[in-house]
Amino acid sequence: MDLFFVEGDPILRMVCKHTESTLARYLQNKLAREVIAIFLREWVAYTSGLPESVEVVQGSEFVNMHFCSMINTMGSHVDCESNVAMVKDKSGSQDFSVAVVRRYREAATEADRPKTVYVTEIDGDADKWVRAKCGKLNGLQRRGLFEIMSDPKSGAIVLRSLWTLTEKKGCLEARLIILGHLDKDKKSSVSEAPKLRRNLTRKTVAKYAATNGHKLEVGDGCSAFSQYLWKRGRDIYVLPEAEWDGLGLRLLRKPLCGLADSAPYRSKTTLQALNDLGLEQSFCTRLFSLGENAGIVGIDVNDPLCCGDKNMRIL
Repeated sequence: MDLFFVEGDPILRMVCKHTESTLARYLQNKLAREVIAIFLREWVAYTSGLPESVEVVQGSEFVNMHFCSMINTMGSHVDCESNVAMVKDKSGSQDFSVAVVRRYREAATEADRPKTVYVTEIDGDADKWVRAKCGKLNGLQRRGLFEIMSDPKSGAIVLRSLWTLTEKKGCLEARLIILGHLDKDKKSSVSEAPKLRRNLTRKTVAKYAATNGHKLEVGDGCSAFSQYLWKRGRDIYVLPEAEWDGLGLRLLRKPLCGLADSAPYRSKTTLQALNDLGLEQSFCTRLFSLGENAGIVGIDVNDPLCCGDKNMRIL
């Protein structure tokens, strides 16, 4: 499954891996619910039935917890493998990470083979993944992320968590993510994280790279999965995972990935670091310059989209 755009209208493309049968349908919108409805009505009901697995090009915007949980409920599993896509324009071709491609998917034409394997079903030695998860938990507990509580306060927010298991070049990595999309109070309690506001701004960086012969790079901010202290205006509790000792709820003391609380503070930290390095702010408050033709940096929440000469290594 893949999502692309024609003159601004979203189109869902579905291809059978075995027969190469292809089906494309216009969507009313690009939300997960609309994608699932079209998938069930146009593919499952009239084409080939429910597939054993669904592979999704990771640049597609409809991939979220609702989509994955619905597919899992139907007895299939979701394979999100590709994490790099190639974008072609008049200036040539550039490789973009999913963080960028998701925001103008209409320009993406093909995907590279996966560089990261997202584990959905554990085969073989399951103990190695248990050890990876326990190691991650121990690190979070050493940094004082949680406090065990017997009973939550009245009106407190209780959320579930999710493990993401990845294997990169033979190394196992477990990450604990809070299911923040279930947090009904986030819009009234937390301001949105700042983003590069317009497509034009992002394409400005791409054009600058092509004009000056620089390689365009998209990074994952080194602080993205770190925990920062923030002014807690509300109590957030997390239900314990099977690997945790004890059954008490965990009161969060610091932000964790998945919460709306953490992203604005990560962004603020990143922008402050760029100012400290001497980068000049441009017409967009999330776009910075390293000097005349030396480099340009755009910040989307806290992930950089940048290009420039050797001086850019300071980033």
